Amino acid sequence: MPSRTFLIPLFVALAAILLACQPIPQPFRPDGKPVYRATPGPRTLLVVDPIVDSPSGFHARLAEALQKREIPAVSSGEVANRYHVRGRIVAAPPTRPDSELVIVWTLFDGQGQEVVTRDSRYLVDGVGWVTAEGNELEKVARRAAYEIDSLIGGGEAPARAEDYEIVVTDVAGAPGDGDRALAHAMTLHLRRLGLTVVDSAAAESMKVAADVTVAPFRKGYERVQIVWRLNDENGRELGVVRQDNVLPAGTLDGAWGDIAFAAAEGGAEGIADLIRTAAAGNSGQ
Repeated sequence: MPSRTFLIPLFVALAAILLACQPIPQPFRPDGKPVYRATPGPRTLLVVDPIVDSPSGFHARLAEALQKREIPAVSSGEVANRYHVRGRIVAAPPTRPDSELVIVWTLFDGQGQEVVTRDSRYLVDGVGWVTAEGNELEKVARRAAYEIDSLIGGGEAPARAEDYEIVVTDVAGAPGDGDRALAHAMTLHLRRLGLTVVDSAAAESMKVAADVTVAPFRKGYERVQIVWRLNDENGRELGVVRQDNVLPAGTLDGAWGDIAFAAAEGGAEGIADLIRTAAAGNSGQ
């Protein structure tokens, strides 16, 4: 599989995808990202039932996320002889960052017969989930839509990004505490995206590494570039995520703090897309 490149400024994301002609993502958020499709199945209309104990409006956001994947979905009303998807929360997150949310998704056919069930785990900001503030509901809805897409695909389940082990190996070249802070933040964001991140590399692990360069830009400013690389278990490069920004000189000489968290969020979105591409390619083999 040819390598892919994403160009993502630290705070304004634009992607240049070299593998094929794909839609250009919109700034930083993943709404415009490529769609990775499961085998076509019952896609005429899907009814999203209300999800017990979820924040108000979550099932409507899920329907919207499914529509963005070109799946006709509605979030209200009784529609006869149509497939339904129903979610049941079996582990609600406590109100703290990086809490685990577990939802059991069940797909029913037009006659109300259960077709398939899957347990899904999401690492979420507990406060954002409970209060429906920020974009936490949208993040979970996007990931759930991807999983439901595979549920309605029919036939053997395709390989999923979540099936791969990932390890963040090295971040090098950053001033201050940037190497450690970026590696930690990338690990957190990949887990929040539902990916399986391990603490030490195994033979089958995909590996994420980054190189950071800081250079003078103009008087009083520095140009910061971060290049994230994703390699498969054989060391073959699957793709690159590039980030670029200009900051006041010396900003990153000490603790990176929220800058590391914000930068890694954009990088993680690009890395997750590369892993999904690899999963989709392996499913087609």
